[in-house]
Amino acid sequence: MFMVGVTGTNGKTSVTQWIAQAMAARGRRCAIVGTLGNGFPGALVPGPNTTPGAAVLRQALPDFERRGATACAMEVSSIGIHQSRVAEVAFDVAVFTNLTRDHLDYHGTMEAYAAEKRRFFDLPGLRAAVLNLDDPFGAALAEELAGRMRVIGYTLEGRTCGGETLSASDIAPDGAGIAFTLAGVRFEAPVIGRFNVSNLLAVTGALLAGGETLENIAGALRGIIPPPGRMETLGGTDRPLVVVDYAHTPDALEKALSTLRETATARGGRLACVFGCGGDRDTGKRPLMGVIAERLADRVIVTSDNPRGEDPAAIIEAVVSGMAVRPETDLDRSRAIVRAILSADVRDVILLAGKGHEPYQEIGGVRHPFSDVGQARAALAVFSAVGSDSRAVTPGMLFIALKGEHFDGHDHVPEALEKGAAGAMVARPWADAHPGLPLMAVDDTRIGLGALAAAWRSRFDIPLIGLTGSNGKTTVKEMCAAILRAHLGEDAVLATAGNLNNDIGLPLTLLKLRLGHRAAVIEMGMNHPGEIAYLTRLARPTVALVNNAQRAHLEGLGGIGDVARAKGEIFEGLADGGIAVINADDPHAGLWRNLATVRPTLTFGIAQPADVSGRWTPHGFGGHLVIASSRDEVEFDLPVPGVHNALNALAATAAALAAGVPLPAAAAALSTYAGVKGRLQRRWGIKGTLVIDDTYNANPDSMRAAIDVLSEVPGRRIFVMGDMGEVGERAGQFHDEVGGHAKSRGVDLLFALGPMSEAAARNFGEGARHFRRVEELVEALKKALEPGTTVLVKGSRFMRMERVVEAIAEGDAHAA
Repeated sequence: MFMVGVTGTNGKTSVTQWIAQAMAARGRRCAIVGTLGNGFPGALVPGPNTTPGAAVLRQALPDFERRGATACAMEVSSIGIHQSRVAEVAFDVAVFTNLTRDHLDYHGTMEAYAAEKRRFFDLPGLRAAVLNLDDPFGAALAEELAGRMRVIGYTLEGRTCGGETLSASDIAPDGAGIAFTLAGVRFEAPVIGRFNVSNLLAVTGALLAGGETLENIAGALRGIIPPPGRMETLGGTDRPLVVVDYAHTPDALEKALSTLRETATARGGRLACVFGCGGDRDTGKRPLMGVIAERLADRVIVTSDNPRGEDPAAIIEAVVSGMAVRPETDLDRSRAIVRAILSADVRDVILLAGKGHEPYQEIGGVRHPFSDVGQARAALAVFSAVGSDSRAVTPGMLFIALKGEHFDGHDHVPEALEKGAAGAMVARPWADAHPGLPLMAVDDTRIGLGALAAAWRSRFDIPLIGLTGSNGKTTVKEMCAAILRAHLGEDAVLATAGNLNNDIGLPLTLLKLRLGHRAAVIEMGMNHPGEIAYLTRLARPTVALVNNAQRAHLEGLGGIGDVARAKGEIFEGLADGGIAVINADDPHAGLWRNLATVRPTLTFGIAQPADVSGRWTPHGFGGHLVIASSRDEVEFDLPVPGVHNALNALAATAAALAAGVPLPAAAAALSTYAGVKGRLQRRWGIKGTLVIDDTYNANPDSMRAAIDVLSEVPGRRIFVMGDMGEVGERAGQFHDEVGGHAKSRGVDLLFALGPMSEAAARNFGEGARHFRRVEELVEALKKALEPGTTVLVKGSRFMRMERVVEAIAEGDAHAA
């Protein structure tokens, strides 16, 4: 059996695979031993080592011959040579590809590493050596071996040796591959990269030593395919071109990036590189690879490779230590791949380097199923939608398997796939236990959803208003959306729907962005520090607005100063050149200006001087608002009540101005603003009453604002109050305060529901009643109603105070 051994730092797998493929094209059955496994092309059995041990080879090689093999191409590693694994193999041809830094964790020095490569050429029985003359070690070896055996040198740089020389010329890309001329014969192969021409010359030299002619070899190489994970391409037509390569050494990474730089330039796009370094291996190459990536790629994301027993974060830090500017980093390789692909332009090229064909990722000594190719395919897939509700799955959707305290979306993945979901994002252990399904495996699906959304959002260069605040978020969001839709078109604006403003709702909203959108308004809620910081980094607003800081979510934050600081986190994600919009009337305006740092700011207010200032005159169930900026002044009737809504209108106007909307256009839109369900909405009630529905949510300050609106309505006034949640240790004091404020503002009756609201009823005094059950409250309330009465209903969301509204409202009729 004709035996070819291939050694070298890089290229061994490609060369052995292509030798076998070319021989098959010539009608010869050639076995393979190497990184991808042992056996025949298309039917390799994975092994633990690139070069198996001597005992394995004693059995494998005769077995190949019994199965019809007349040749075998074997990868010969330096470690295999040092451990005498191939000492008994009778090689006919030895191929040397190159010598660059690798395996120094084993050999210690480059000299020791080179010495093992050199020993391979001293094996008895060798008839020919095929050597890379462009590598100094190969050139020296050619001179040394001349006269001892047939020497076939190969070169891309016109070098010569004492033996035969294969010199490629006229190298050029050719369609989806590459072409070159060798001794007057034109070679074409469906592979990319100048370094692959070198690999093809190595193959040619080995086949010449085996008796083939140049013309026959050229014909055979036209039909080769790259080995898995060796410059393997995906996408590239109407999507970014993704290239998966095993490049895990400085030299291999440099060659891959240099090749793809030409490809990216030809496509008119940018070159991105996602890579990491393996753990428990040569640590010295890590900063070197960082420097190479930074020099050759336009964008670099350093991530985990196979950390093995090392801390993945420490490996990443070692890589970036050699870089002049800190790149993007992400411990989660899946998330890094998704981010790189989804945020890329269709003309871009993305290299996923280091793992190539490997079907696993080794973390903490455990091998988890993982494939760069699989992750890239999932990210390149065109999903019709993204969702986490298995009941609402539509064909082509990506299903996100979220896990909560009382549910686990992983239980519904099979159901989602049966309904036509194109794939599912799942936690890595679940993916490990369910191989073969179209899954995107991540460490945490909530974080994975966020990464997916952030990558998707980065594809849209549009004004995006991000806003937060203790009160008025949704109202300001709807006002902003109304202004932008009037200015840009009804379907041109994406806005947060309902209360989808947390770490699940916000990403799902961002994933609804489409090419037809010309602006977006994204609401951000929170109940603990750091939440807004996370959300704003996903949304990357071009305009960031803090409406106010008041006494809400105190349980998770502490005092109102802590609330203000948490709200100010929104400026951390403000895009370059973005504008911070700040409420000048809020006592924390100074804090927010400091948090906005050097970013441009735009203030709004009524009581304090501001860039966008207002004068408010209440009348009826609304008021007259004058808004002045440095360039314009407008006035109009705002059809919603309360000075707090006048401030909301100023906030929306300031944000819209920052997004490029003229002031008159903003005023025109606000003059027809109809309000938001559950927020001071007027409805006709039974017995000729007026019902003010403010049931969406409540905290002490929004309670006071709603009571102030009620106090301005003529006639008899009833306040129906539900408990306030998440107001911290001073809950009793805050409920007591609301009762006192209602009394001071001339409210006639107070009907209180819930254990905490008893304090409000007690402070209100005469005219107050407290109820434990909503049915009892409704029965008493109906008896108290008479024509001309106005009823305000308000409480925190968990109290479901809309039940009271529905019980006393007159159908669905809204008061004009």
